[in-house]
This record gives sequence, C-alpha cells and structure tokens, in this order.
Amino acid sequence: MSFPTESCFVSVCNGWDEGLLRHPANKFLHKFEASFAKGTMYSSAEPFGTWHTDDFTYTDELGNTTTGAEAFEKERETYKTFLSEFHHWPLYVIVKETTEGYDCFGHADLYGNYKVPGDKTVTDPEGKSWQFKSSGTWRITYRKDAKQPDGMKMSSMRLFVNALPLAAGAVKREMVPQDAMLLNAY
Repeated sequence: MSFPTESCFVSVCNGWDEGLLRHPANKFLHKFEASFAKGTMYSSAEPFGTWHTDDFTYTDELGNTTTGAEAFEKERETYKTFLSEFHHWPLYVIVKETTEGYDCFGHADLYGNYKVPGDKTVTDPEGKSWQFKSSGTWRITYRKDAKQPDGMKMSSMRLFVNALPLAAGAVKREMVPQDAMLLNAY
C-alpha cells in the first residue's frame, strides 16, 4: 500500500553548519538562538513581537501551554531560572513548508552553565567547557510575515526534553531544595 508524502527539508547536522543554514527557517532559528542566549531578545530593543507572533504559544517540557506575552516570559524562564549561559547545538532538523509558513521538528544538545559556580565537566564540539549538557527535541512553527527582515515570526514552540539532569544540577548546587523541585515539576 502506498502512502501520500510531502516534501521536507531534512538536515543531519553538526551544529549550525552550512547545510542546516541553507533553509530560511533554520537561518531564522540561528539568529533567534543567538539573541535568546545572549539575552538581547528581552531588552527594549527587541521586545515581544520582534521574534514572535502576538498569539505565540509555548509548551514546556511538562506540557503546560501559555500564549502571547506570557508565553514569551515562560520561554525565557525555562532557561534563565538556573542557567547564566547556554548554547544549543543542532543535530537533526526537518522543515516542512505549510500554507502559513513552516513547521519544524528538530533535535539538539543544550550546553549550559549554572548561575552558581562549579566544575565545567562537559566540552562542546567547538571545545568550550560547560557545567551541563542535555539533549532535547522541539517542534516550532513559523508564520510568514513579509514585514520582517527574515520574512517570518515564530508562532509556536513545544519542547520535549528530559529536565532531570538540569534539575539535578540545580539541587546539587543548592539553587533549589530537592522537594520543591519535585513538587513543582511533577
């Protein structure tokens, strides 16, 4: 039996490599990640709406969904609560064009440093040392917007990650009590 198929851009990558960045949605995501990691996304120069649609939805690793400016803050809180610095290293990304924009599914490693100092025991592929590494998968949708420099804005993000390594490091560094972490997460 034959099944209908649709064309997709598939990239098995090693970070933000040239092959991955051939697609405009991945170029946008690379710029987004740089602004997000550096924190400029949350400044007055780049307020909510610069990168996200007004109805942006964010679904965290526990399945909690928020919308609009609240989603923007929740997205930020997911990383900035414990990490002082972080970087995503894409490994696999699939992009499908839709009538409204793009639907993307990808997998990446996340490297980070906690807000509390500690040993840097993990090295990323570029040779930088970090305190933390975890893998995660995401689904992101983009809506085309001709007024934007990159021609699109992010309309939704859903994370599929195992947050336990991050949580364990936060508990180990006494950033949060163990019982509070378990009660808030599950």
